[in-house]
Amino acid sequence: MSPLTPVQQGMLFHHLMSPDSGVDIEQMICTLREPVAAGALRSAWQQLISRHEVFRSRFEWQGLETPRRVVESAVALPWTEEDWREVAPATQQIKLEAFLTADRTRGFNPADAPLARAALFQLGDAEFVFVWTFHHMLADGQSYVRLINDGLALYEAARTSVAASLPPVYEFSPFATWLASHRRDQQPAAESFWRQALAGIAAPTPLPFRRGAGEVRRGGRLRPAGRFRV
Repeated sequence: MSPLTPVQQGMLFHHLMSPDSGVDIEQMICTLREPVAAGALRSAWQQLISRHEVFRSRFEWQGLETPRRVVESAVALPWTEEDWREVAPATQQIKLEAFLTADRTRGFNPADAPLARAALFQLGDAEFVFVWTFHHMLADGQSYVRLINDGLALYEAARTSVAASLPPVYEFSPFATWLASHRRDQQPAAESFWRQALAGIAAPTPLPFRRGAGEVRRGGRLRPAGRFRV
């Protein structure tokens, strides 16, 4: 067991406030234009979540003063696999968008591990879409390249029966424990600094962003949050 980081605490709070919002649900969408060994890919992603403890995590909060993360010794990755080769290309895209929307709305229960699942859709003899969905509490953008690289290396190993050469794993629990201790030690000084820095600010600052040439919008959304196409 380990404490939650401040970001994880915030995500858990938002989930409990709006459990069906689809917020903080990450979807990695990989288009694979080559024949795929579905069994090897499934085995690889099962090994991936077994390899990284954070993907075997669940969260406890009821009846506790502060929430905590619990790591299970083993979990089974939920897997969906469908063959859409007999479906027209335009309909395939409609089905995929419908799946992605429903998958996001379905979300996860943070109390149950794993907070991840995967789906593989075959569009043609040499075209597949792989969707890996997980809760943002488990990983952030700094980790995605490493995770994908690990998964693909494990897939190649499962496909060819040659052992994968993977970098060492640095577990999340020691970092979370250190961060909690560090925050307790530094909180008084940090609070004093930010109270002085933000003194006099009474309203949120709007954050503009560009949507097109010469156009600036405030608020809104340009794409579904948490979707990453590879």
